[in-house]
Amino acid sequence: MIELYNNLEGKNLCNIFASVIVNKINDSCVDAVTEITVVNVRTFFLIKGKTSSTVVLNLSDIIRDFYEKLNKDVGTIKVFDLISYGENNVKENIYIEHKEKKYPSLIKRSMLDELKFNLKIDNKNEFLFFDCEDKDSGNVYDFLITKFNKYTIINSDFSNEIYFSDRVYGLSNDEKYYHLLLMYITNHLFMKGISTKVDFCIYKIGDSDLTFKINGGEYIVKQEWLESLILDVFPFDIQSLKTKFSLDMHSGEIDENFIYGWKRLDLLGELLLV
Repeated sequence: MIELYNNLEGKNLCNIFASVIVNKINDSCVDAVTEITVVNVRTFFLIKGKTSSTVVLNLSDIIRDFYEKLNKDVGTIKVFDLISYGENNVKENIYIEHKEKKYPSLIKRSMLDELKFNLKIDNKNEFLFFDCEDKDSGNVYDFLITKFNKYTIINSDFSNEIYFSDRVYGLSNDEKYYHLLLMYITNHLFMKGISTKVDFCIYKIGDSDLTFKINGGEYIVKQEWLESLILDVFPFDIQSLKTKFSLDMHSGEIDENFIYGWKRLDLLGELLLV
């Protein structure tokens, strides 16, 4: 099942809030090491996790201020802060695994935001479920039938769904940059046509060097050769990654490319297949 949400719904909203809260924690304590998860239970948000910062924040105000920047009236916002403050979160070992399959892009994120609807796509059985306000259902259905004319399209209700932020968005330490690097590499491989399915990892044990390894996936070249190419083309040292990727997700306009610089394809020309 493929799930697609506009920027202010579902998992996307949890990811945005996780990043906003992490940045606010870092504003109050520059060197804080944080790992949090945002849970959206529709009637309230639950924020859990831990941070080395001892400064307790008003999370309700942070989320409300963000909504106000978007000129969105949401009424009463209930937030439960379950963050453990003043915790030592330093990790000596790192292991990050990234698995992803490329799906055909039939709908631009901008259309989800423009028409304000969310989707669940069952490609195997050719069912499509969409959720939106009643007044918009006709326009949304007319749009979807042009893209998915072979599918059974069903107006559904996602209001009882519970959403969790992805782990990467709640991180504040160096590990976050390695997550972004793997997403950055994946985007390049998909766009270059080298892969339709990736499975690789980065790990570091104690003081050992950082290691990149392809565990599996689907590639048009040999994995050993591709590993070498990736190590030659992409930056793996932490200072280069900090220069390349900004962790400030919520600056600027909210659009389909606002979530990080990992969507850039600036190294596409360096992936030469001989």
